[in-house]
This record gives sequence, structure tokens and C-alpha cells, in this order.
Amino acid sequence: MRQGWKRTLAGMLAGAVCAGTLPGVPLMAEETEAARGRYLESDAALPEGLFARDIERMEDGSLAVIGETQEKYAVYKSTDGGASWEEQYALDCAEETASAFWADVRLSPTGGGAAVVMKEQGEAQQGEAFDMEISLLTFDDSGAVQEKVVEDGDLRLLEYTGQGELIGLTYNNGAALIDPSTGEHTVEMVSEFVNAFGVCGEEVLLLLDEEVQRYDLHTGEPLARDEALNEALYTGSHAKPEGYMQTTTTGSPILFSQDEEGRLYYCMDQGIFSHMMDGNVVEQVIDGSLVSLSAPNVSLLAMAVLGETFYVLESEDGATTKLLKYEYDPDISSVPERELTVYSLMENQQIRQAIVGFQKKYPDTYINYQTGMSGEDGVTVADALRTLNTDILAGNGPDVLLLDGMSVETYASQGVLMDLSEVVAEAAKSEGLLENITDAYRTEEGLVAVPARFSMEVITGLTQNNKVDATFESLEALASQQGVLDAFDIVNLPEILYPVCAGSWENEDHTINQEKLAEFVNGVKAVSDAYRAAASEETLERMSKYENGEFSAWSDLFYPEIDLVQLGLLDLLGGGTQLKLGSLGSIISYAGILSVESEAGACQVQPLAMQQENVFYPSVILSILNTTKEQERAGQFVAYMLSADAQNEIQGLGFPVNKTSFDNLLSENQFEDGAYGLTSSDSDGNMVELMYEWPSQEEMDALRKMAESLTTCADTAQIKKDTVITEVKRCMSGEISADEAVNSIMQKLNLYLAE
Repeated sequence: MRQGWKRTLAGMLAGAVCAGTLPGVPLMAEETEAARGRYLESDAALPEGLFARDIERMEDGSLAVIGETQEKYAVYKSTDGGASWEEQYALDCAEETASAFWADVRLSPTGGGAAVVMKEQGEAQQGEAFDMEISLLTFDDSGAVQEKVVEDGDLRLLEYTGQGELIGLTYNNGAALIDPSTGEHTVEMVSEFVNAFGVCGEEVLLLLDEEVQRYDLHTGEPLARDEALNEALYTGSHAKPEGYMQTTTTGSPILFSQDEEGRLYYCMDQGIFSHMMDGNVVEQVIDGSLVSLSAPNVSLLAMAVLGETFYVLESEDGATTKLLKYEYDPDISSVPERELTVYSLMENQQIRQAIVGFQKKYPDTYINYQTGMSGEDGVTVADALRTLNTDILAGNGPDVLLLDGMSVETYASQGVLMDLSEVVAEAAKSEGLLENITDAYRTEEGLVAVPARFSMEVITGLTQNNKVDATFESLEALASQQGVLDAFDIVNLPEILYPVCAGSWENEDHTINQEKLAEFVNGVKAVSDAYRAAASEETLERMSKYENGEFSAWSDLFYPEIDLVQLGLLDLLGGGTQLKLGSLGSIISYAGILSVESEAGACQVQPLAMQQENVFYPSVILSILNTTKEQERAGQFVAYMLSADAQNEIQGLGFPVNKTSFDNLLSENQFEDGAYGLTSSDSDGNMVELMYEWPSQEEMDALRKMAESLTTCADTAQIKKDTVITEVKRCMSGEISADEAVNSIMQKLNLYLAE
């Protein structure tokens, strides 16, 4: 193992880690300005079609992976560091075992391996869980399998030592050394409930809620606490306050491995760390913020250390796996030489994901991502914008500004936004862009901002039987009929209709058109009143629960700018409603809606128009401040956000504006048989099931035509929206009259627009 980087890191980090102040990234000027050497990430190959579950360094220095294809579980070997793989053997499993849920699968470095297999027993009654039989499955390096039922079902996870000894983590009693031939526990390491565990040399590490416990592998006796490791994992700067409990069916928040020298390594979202047991220092070998480990959608599966190289298996979607390879480059700067600041009002997961890919493409650049609101510190939108504007005026603003929730027009009128015309034109050359979306913010001064994604404002369901003609009167007529509109939509009608109305209220002199605003307030009030007058007591009670937050799960999932109609599929399926209003932001939602059929006909999708028509909701709205000192790199970041590479990574959160990515989304069938489905109950309490079907070419053409017809960008200013929604809801509840609501909104918005 290279000693140079160990000594360099030890010199930089010694003492800091023990004091609980392990430094994060950048940019440590004086000490690291001339330092060279850093680990870089690349994608390594995996056998085609394999969902890999474990990777292991074998005794002979090769790598092995085990995983599942559509036909089998198989083990593959690589002798060239993961560049190519050769199948060694397939596991000879009975059909019922092969089709069961494999909760954990591990390879032994000496050959063979083991798995925890869970099988459903009998048929569960409605509302009851299946009885589960848990088995320990072991296999040798020919694929021969032995399976033993775990009598009390008390087995969760597995791990092998460097000598090929099998350790099992239980639910109730800690961990145990297991005899693979009998399944018996030969040594037990008794502990309270364990969140995660690992093996290093002759000891087992158990991660509890508040400490890491050490046990001798062969005696089961506890060992003295490793203070440096315990501090790093539980109180240091990279400790996980939420703990190390596994929250997905396969991934883990922390992985453990060891090298040939017996040094412990662990991998988490903040990076890869190194520690010699009973030593005084925990070293950060790889900074997670510079690589994919920090991406919000990554689920960690397994890690192996081969010489000076690290291999990490991860999954981003639960259906496919990737093998990340980390190799040391002695010539690159030890920390990125350039820094780009990206700001958004609130945390944006799409930006988080894109940062990882951008930093992999430009390893000399660190993205300093800042947000104005955490959601937990009491900072309001107005507070955050006030601070941001002060920084911009002082010349301390970010390089790239994400304008979601802000007024694009305000910043454009102040002349602080750079013209993106050349950046966007260059990005459009190779892959194309949906220019009706990307040109939404073009002014006389140029293209001041560009959305990276968008959703469509639609009405879905039995639209052929229920006509909405862009008037509040037509909605009111439908609201007066029971079972046509949805209670959730009525409660949230101001939010849902805001995108297709708000842009029509502003006059050329940036004041509010009182007549148009009054039309909105009175219209929403009339629809709500008509619905409540016709609603049953059961529906009114349901509406009250929505209003009081008793159905909090629905409130948490309410993303009007991304995909609201997806929430209504169960109501459409069960016949509880005939129409849903809102934003359509994914191909999965589109497929789900079109898969719903009833005696009254098949569900459809059409654009929603009210005071405005052909409306889309922009998201990930990118701009560059003209004060940036990193104009070229900021432009490259915007271009990357518009590229198919980035847009393909964040599917499901709005449609991509990249034309190649959008076309591929509409042309590639993403469904396997039975891949997506829902169950619900109809109005008579009978269970009904929906299996999603991939839209036909005709239906995809209709979606493409609808996307290309969008010409009106919805108003996204959060302060303006919050002001309107608050007053309209007071009006809907009867607290104030419609006239009072209009007057209050007029006063507040004209003051806001005048600032």
C-alpha cells in the first residue's frame, strides 16, 4: 500500500480527527497549495445484466462479484482490476429459493459464499403480513448449495473474515460466528440491537445507537473501546446523527472492508476513511463531496480494497447497480484548484445529483453548494432573499443562481444576470433542446435564465365525459356533481390553479390587475362552495382531515411543480373521482393514468387552461450572475445541467429539456411485465388492481405534441404565491370575504412588486 499518501494525510489530519474536527473539502490554501495526489473516481465494468450484490478481493488477488440476472445467481471473476469479467459458476438453487427474497449475499475471500434467504409461507389474509421463513444458504466455488432453515428466524446480515470465517448479525442477540456446514453459532457476541457491523482481523465491530463495540471473534469477549474510531463514527465531523441503521432492502449507510495489511476502511456518503485499530487517527482517504458517494440517491452495497484501489458497489434506482473505482492520481492537485458556488433557495436534490457528475468530469473544480433555507432554522423565504440580495449587491453573490421560488423578472430587471444565449446555443448543437421551454426567459437583453426541467399543467381522468373549457364556471358545474372532482384537489385548488392563472395578473407597469385577480379569487371560492354543497358527510370529513393535516403523508407528497396527478391514481382507479387536476412530471405518471380504465371509459390527459393556456411549470431554473469570476466554468456547469448525461440521471423529477433525453424517454419501454402496479378498493369496498402499461406510439406522440405546444411559463415567485394562497384559503374557509381577500392581496403584492 502506498505510504506517501498515508503520511501526507496523517500530517494534514492528525489531531484534527481526534478532536472531532475532520476537515471537509476545500480549499485549505497555505498548507495544500502545492500538494499533489488525490483519488479520482471512474466507472468500472460489471457483467452485462447483472444486479451485483457483493464484491470481494480473493486470496489470489483477483476480484469476484456475485449478483442476480433474470435467470440465475452467478459468481464472476476479474483478473484485470474490473476491466473484464468471466463467469465462474451459477448457484444450483431450487426454483423456490431462486425466486425468493435474498436479504443479504456475501462472498468468501477463500471461495464460495453465503446468503440470507426469506420465503413467504402460506397465503396472507387481507391486511395481514405473510409469515416468513428465513434460511441460511451456503455455497462452494462450484455452485453447489446447502440451505438450512434458521429455526427462530434470527438472522439479518452476513460478513466474512479475511480467512473465510462466516459471521452473522442477528436481530436480538448481537452477532455470532457461524459454522457454515451446520448453521450453528459456535461463538456468540452478545449485544443489544445492532444497526450495522463489520469485521477487521480477529475482531467484530458492532455499531449500536451511541457507540461501536468490539468483540474478539473466537472468544466472543468484548474488547476495549477504540476511542479514535468511536469518536469519528459518533461525535466527529463526519458522524451520522441519524445513525447507521439500514433503511433500504439492500443498501447500507456504511460499508466496512480491510486491506492485506489489516487496516480497516469504511465507506459512507462523506467518503472513504482509513484506520488502524487502536491507533490514534482516522484518516479521510477520499472526500465524498468530490465523488458519487455524496449523491442523494446512492445506496451503498459493498466495498473491496485491492492494493491501492477501492471498489464500491452502489445502486441509484434499486433496479441496476454500478461499480465505482477509485484510483490514486499522484499528479492532480490534492484539493480542487477551482471553486464554483451554486446557490438555491431550498435544497434541490437534482442539483446535488448533478454536482457529482460535474465534479467527475471536471476534477479540478469543487462545487460549493449553498442554500438559503434549511427548513429547520426558522429562516423565511423573505429572510433568505434579503440575505442573498445583500450579498449580490456587495459583490459576494454566487456564481450560479438557481432561481426556483424567486422572481426571474426581478433579477433580470436589475441587470445582474448574464446572457446565456451562447451557452445554451452550444449545448443545443449536439443533442438538441426543447426551445419552447429553454427560451422561456429570453428578453431584449438576452437569455437571462434557462430551465433544466419542466412539468405540464394538465387535467386527467375521464375528460371525454367532463368538459372543462378554461372557465371557472365549467369547473363549478363539475364540482356540483358528486364523484367528479377530487376532495384533495378542492382543498388545494388555489395551489393547483395558481400556475395557470398568476401570470395573467401582472400589468406592464408591474402592478397587479385587480380585475383578473378578483376573477381568480371569486372563481376558486365558487368552485369550493359548489363542491362542499354537494359533498357527502364522508367527503366533508375527509376534506377536514386534509385541511387539518391529519393525512400528513399527502401533504408531504404535495409537489405541484413536479407531479401532483400521480397522487390521484388510486382515486381514479377506485372510482372515487373522475378527474384530477395538476402537474404531470414523469413518464411513469403518464403511463399510470392511461392504464386506468373503467366502465365509463379509459382515462385521458389533456392540457389544463384557465386564465392562461399552454402553461408549463419550469424547475431547476439556472442563471449565472454577471459578477462571477468563473464565467467559463459556470457556463460549463449550466451546459452540463442541460446535457443528456445529467438529465438522464434525474428522471422522474420533471421532464428533461434535452431533446435527445426527452425523445429517448418517450421511445424506450421502461416496463418489464408486472414492473409497476397499484391496488385500491372501489366505492363498494372491493379490491381493484392496476397494472401499468407502456403508452402506445400514438399516446407518446400526443405527449410530445403537448410538450412542444407549451409556450407560457408559470409564475414561480414563492413570496407572491404564498401571499395569494394564504388569503384565498382564508376566503374559502369563510374567514374573510372575496373582496377582502382581493384587497389584502392587492396591497401586499403591489408593495412586494415595488421593492
